[in-house]
Amino acid sequence: MKALTTLLVAVALWPMAAQAATSEQQFALKGVGRLSCTQFLTERAAGSDLYWNIGGWIDGYASAYNAYVPETYDISPHAPGTAADTFSVFLAKHCEQHPQDPIGLVLKSLLERLHAIRVTDRSEVTTVAVDGKTYQVYASVLAHVQQALIRDGYYDGTMDGKFGPKLQAALSKFQADSGMPANGAPTEATMVRILFADLSSDSATR
Repeated sequence: MKALTTLLVAVALWPMAAQAATSEQQFALKGVGRLSCTQFLTERAAGSDLYWNIGGWIDGYASAYNAYVPETYDISPHAPGTAADTFSVFLAKHCEQHPQDPIGLVLKSLLERLHAIRVTDRSEVTTVAVDGKTYQVYASVLAHVQQALIRDGYYDGTMDGKFGPKLQAALSKFQADSGMPANGAPTEATMVRILFADLSSDSATR
């Protein structure tokens, strides 16, 4: 079975994208986006008020991306809810290796990386219950996940964007192989890890 590239490796290795706005590829960072990675990690470890303010800023940044980037309904693969929890994990992993980077540029680079697998149109939201917990996922994202799992030998069902026993079993196998809790739940961490691996695989074949 083809091994999928792990999320943490993908995050650690992503290049800082060119920062657009002026002809010199410069733009002005505002607010907490100017904080360094070191400051972000310090506030995150403390669970400070500033850290929660950063979470609100992340959600605002993602919402603005959705509003102003053409053919973008949602840059976050999980629906509906907050983007801050998952994106904060991405920021932390990057910041551990690049302590001087400003978090505004790191988040911009992350969203540009996610752009290829964004939700482009309004999609039906599927509610899934696993082990007493409910998860809301875009049907279009589930179809993308099914496609990746089919390609990598985890799933032999249809690519219909629906959650059922076959997809749950495939997710459970993927989670076990990735060292994650393996109950087949479509957690945000699982979905994003699969989507990042899918993006890395697509890039490698170009």
